[in-house]
Amino acid sequence: MENYEALGRYVATSELAEKQRVKRDQVISKLKSLAESLDTGVFRGSSGGSFHAAAFEIDKVQGLVDEISALDQELRSTVEEANKYAAQCEKPPLKFYPAQRY
Repeated sequence: MENYEALGRYVATSELAEKQRVKRDQVISKLKSLAESLDTGVFRGSSGGSFHAAAFEIDKVQGLVDEISALDQELRSTVEEANKYAAQCEKPPLKFYPAQRY
C-alpha cells in the first residue's frame, strides 16, 4: 500500500532541497566572481619605483563563505529529511555528488 503522507513529504522536501541548492550555487557563483575580479598582479609604474595591487576584500569573502556554509548545512539537513521519507515511500534517495574540479 502506498504511503501518501510520506510521498507528499518526500516531494515537498525534495523541492525545498532543489531551491536551497540553487541559492547555495548562486552564492558560490558570487564568490567565484569576486575571486576572479581580483587583480593580484604587481605592476611597476613607468618611473619604476611604485607598484599597485588590488585591495583584497576579506570581509566580503568571509561573509560569502559563511553564507555558503550556512546554506550547505540547511541543504544537507533537508536532504537527510527527504531521504527518511524516501525510504518510507520507496523513492530514490537524494544524493550529493563530488564537486567538479576545473
